[in-house]
Amino acid sequence: MANALRGQITITLGEKEFLLKPEFEVLANLENALNKSIYGIITDLTNFKTSKVSDVAMVIFIASGKKVKLNEIGTLLVATGAQQVLAQVLKFLTESVATDEQLKEAQDKIEQSASPENP
Repeated sequence: MANALRGQITITLGEKEFLLKPEFEVLANLENALNKSIYGIITDLTNFKTSKVSDVAMVIFIASGKKVKLNEIGTLLVATGAQQVLAQVLKFLTESVATDEQLKEAQDKIEQSASPENP
């Protein structure tokens, strides 16, 4: 189960769940595998012209601990719909580099918008 307060996210592809954990080794391995900084990865994935399904698959592969082959993740990703998963991957990456204060502010905004007093 994902611990949202620690930036963990569970992504479901088909019948499989992948728990993404924002650990230093994961972030360093992503930067090395994709040959760009985490900020560069986020920038590329948010731009339709530079976003690649293979990058999304690589983030899931590395951040979930490489327990399933990359090709299998890619196949599941295409079957599920890369666009549907992209927002979750971006959330994971963004929260991985955010400060505790930024995360708390974001969580407070979510809670305020979900409150019955703010329909």
